[in-house]
Amino acid sequence: MSRPVIVGLALREDDPAPIRLGLALAGLSGAPIVLVHALPREAPGRLPVPEYTAMMREAAQDKLRAAVDALPDGTAASTCVVDGSPSHGLQEAAEELGAVAVVVGSTHRGRIGRVLGGHVAAGLMHDTPCPVAVAPRGYEPSDIPRRIGVAYDGSPESDAALSAAVGIAQQTGGGVHAFTVLEPPHWAPLYATPGSVPSPAYELQRQETAQTTADHALESFPNGLQGVAELLNGPIVDALAGVSERLDLLVCGSRGYGPLHTVASGSVARGLALEAACPVLVTPRSQTVETRDLWAGHAAGHVG
Repeated sequence: MSRPVIVGLALREDDPAPIRLGLALAGLSGAPIVLVHALPREAPGRLPVPEYTAMMREAAQDKLRAAVDALPDGTAASTCVVDGSPSHGLQEAAEELGAVAVVVGSTHRGRIGRVLGGHVAAGLMHDTPCPVAVAPRGYEPSDIPRRIGVAYDGSPESDAALSAAVGIAQQTGGGVHAFTVLEPPHWAPLYATPGSVPSPAYELQRQETAQTTADHALESFPNGLQGVAELLNGPIVDALAGVSERLDLLVCGSRGYGPLHTVASGSVARGLALEAACPVLVTPRSQTVETRDLWAGHAAGHVG
C-alpha cells in the first residue's frame, strides 16, 4: 500500500474537520487515507475487560465504516482501531504504516474556527516520524490549500518547514508567504533596571537582522513560485496566529528535543496548535521520505 495519510478520529458528531484536512493533504500526492480510532484500555463498572473491549471495538469499527462510506466516491480509504491513548496509538500506526502525515482535530472545547489541539496533538508532537497536522473546529476547505504560510527564523528546522511549504505550493499551484517574527527583547533581570529601554542602535540592529532573515527566505524561493516574505512584530505565537486567518495552511518546524527525523515540537508549535485559525502542519526536524511524500512531482531538497 502507498504511504497513507492517517486521520485520527474521536468519533464525535462534530468530528468532520480532520477528515476534510486529511483528504486535502492526501490529494497532494494521491495517498490513501486511514481512519484511526484509539480505544481506552480500562473497562467501566463490573463489565469484564475482554467483553467490553470487543463491544467497544465493534462499535468503533461500525462508526469508522460509516465514515468511509460518507467519503467522496473513489477515495482510497481503510480503517484501523488501536488500543491505548490516541497520541500513542496514532504514533504507532504512523510508524507501522509509514504515514506521510498524521491529522487530528481540535477538542470539543473552545472557540469555533480555532484549533484547540489539547493533549492529543501535544502528545503527537513528540517523536512522531512524520508531519503532524491539526485541523481547526469547523474547518471546511473551499479548495486545495493554495495560500501557504510558513514560520521562518533561519534555523535548520525552519529551513525544513520552508522546503515543505514550497513543495506543497508547487503541487497546488499556490504561493508561499514566509513570516519572520521580531519578538520584543527579553532583558535579563541581572542587567535590567527599572525604566530601562533598548537603545535605538540596538533596536535597529535587531530589525536589520530580522529583515535579513526574511529576505533570505524570499531569496530561497525557486523561480516561478509566487512568494512574499513579511516581517512581523510581537510575541511569536500571537503574531503568527494573527495572520493565520488569511491562510489555507500554516507550516512550522519542530524545535523541541527528540530524534532528528521526528516531530518534537517546542512552545511555538504547541502554541499555534492552540491559537491558529487555519490548519497547522508541524514538520520533522529534518527532511524525511515521509515529509517529501506529502506532495507529488516535487523533489524537495534543502532550502537555503
